[in-house]
Amino acid sequence: MENPSPTRICGLCGTFNCPFPQHKCFGTQETLDNILSFVSAPGTLYSVALVNRTLTRAVHHLWRSSQDSYIPLLYTLPPDAYEIKVLDGTMPAGMVAVPGMFAAPTLVLTRDLCPADLDRFAFYASRIRSLDFTPYPKQRKRVSGVVLEPLQSVWETMPRPRAPLLPQLHHLGIRFDALVNESFEYHLLIGAPITSFNISLMRNDVDTANWDKLTEVLSSYCYTLKAWKIVVASHHNHEAQTFMTPKPALMGMYCTLGDDLRVFDAPRLGICCVTLAHLAGMPHLRKFIFSIDPGQLVLFTRGPQSEVEFPALEELEIETGNLGDVVALLQRLGMQGLRKLTVVRAHGFWDIVWELDPFFDVVGRKAAESQSFTVLKLVPSITTTSLPLRLPPISVITDKTMRPLYRCRTLEHLEMGLGSAVLVHDAGLVDMAIAWPRLRVLKLVESTTRIWPNATFGGLLQLVSSCQALEALSIRINGFQPVSKIALAFAVPNSRLKNFNACTSPVSGAKRTARMIRNLMPSVSNVQFGWRFDDGSGESLFLLEDEADEQFFQCWCEVSEIVGKEVDEKKKAEKMRRKQIGFRL
Repeated sequence: MENPSPTRICGLCGTFNCPFPQHKCFGTQETLDNILSFVSAPGTLYSVALVNRTLTRAVHHLWRSSQDSYIPLLYTLPPDAYEIKVLDGTMPAGMVAVPGMFAAPTLVLTRDLCPADLDRFAFYASRIRSLDFTPYPKQRKRVSGVVLEPLQSVWETMPRPRAPLLPQLHHLGIRFDALVNESFEYHLLIGAPITSFNISLMRNDVDTANWDKLTEVLSSYCYTLKAWKIVVASHHNHEAQTFMTPKPALMGMYCTLGDDLRVFDAPRLGICCVTLAHLAGMPHLRKFIFSIDPGQLVLFTRGPQSEVEFPALEELEIETGNLGDVVALLQRLGMQGLRKLTVVRAHGFWDIVWELDPFFDVVGRKAAESQSFTVLKLVPSITTTSLPLRLPPISVITDKTMRPLYRCRTLEHLEMGLGSAVLVHDAGLVDMAIAWPRLRVLKLVESTTRIWPNATFGGLLQLVSSCQALEALSIRINGFQPVSKIALAFAVPNSRLKNFNACTSPVSGAKRTARMIRNLMPSVSNVQFGWRFDDGSGESLFLLEDEADEQFFQCWCEVSEIVGKEVDEKKKAEKMRRKQIGFRL
């Protein structure tokens, strides 16, 4: 091991002369778990750490580096105070009983706890600064072999400490029902200096949720909050729904947020124009994600404007139903420091035509002034599993439509979701390559296959060859147009491009297409095709509108199979080569 540098401070214990300045072993979760089990054992590091400042810092670092969990703290209790039992859980209705199917290890107290039993518990509890309980809709995480639900009984038998359970807790992720029903997790925030919340609730519970109780519980934290996030979850992605009607109690709480707020992340829960006006005056707000009804957005854009609105904004994501209202908002706000802009088409507003020309014009004009704008997305709020299979094109993207965006020289990510028809020619692809030398992600997803694309393999070759930073590409091309030998000769392979989606492009000749892809994109191991979306169940959906699409689909299946086999053969050859080199050494 290398000698320690006198100018390097150990990240574990904070000293200069530590013989292990890097502590690479602590990057492994398994190693951390083993160390934590040793630290938690009776009569080990606890008594020494009380009198040794260096070791106290080491234990502090270990707790911060471990998984955010309350469970290891329970193992600091005396070993005769609890035991682990395997108990059968409640079987869901309609299922056949299977012995042990829903069994889970459960921590059970064997005696009543006294204040002395919590000495080591309190020592390690002061090391926890962030705590996240598994949000919906996933199954509750089992940490250290014990499920979370039975901890309610443990809390009820604990002596109430005078000080907070977690005196250094700054971030808490918690379920909505656990917070308003004052369950076990709720008691963790009592007296803690929390400045960041991550609250999750199910989609079916939004209308019946006790929002008044939520605002009552969090009222003392609002003014000092730095980050606010509330997630509306569902069992499947295609069941996502936006609730545009503002909740009065929630709006009242938002209007009490203080100037320290940095992050406001509340998608799918609509806000009103008054709340938007209050948040616009936040001097340090950097990330702003929200949903708003078009009518409320119009009231804000037509209302009085303050001197400074969103002065520190870097990331903006807005879900609404009318793109014209977003244009008015951008014209009012400005984009001096904005780096990322996402516009989400809300569910239920598919009949409104989105005019892209004025939107791209204002984005290109404002982004050219900032010199820091890198990401632009226009995406739907729901997956295609909730859409009609033959959705007509809503917006047409042409070379002229894209031209204002070429002023964004720093653009790195451009994504256009469903609801458009891309009619960009090869010349437009060349203009993209020239205008955006840093482009990493380009996704142009269309809503129909009935309109044949204008771009060809020739334009694709020039785009991929010129944008060497490109990592992901989704685009439809006309594969029937021949590619000249000169274009193939001057094509430069792009080794960074790893994700390629052909979007059921019209094509013929699987072997020729596969060879072209392998030569142009050597790092692509799996060619994607069609509009493939995950609905949360692991299944995929491909949009095929006519018989021609089925033929193209089958052709791309062959292309993907050929490319995959070649990649496997190359991997095997490389593995054998490394083995031979190892034998020689």
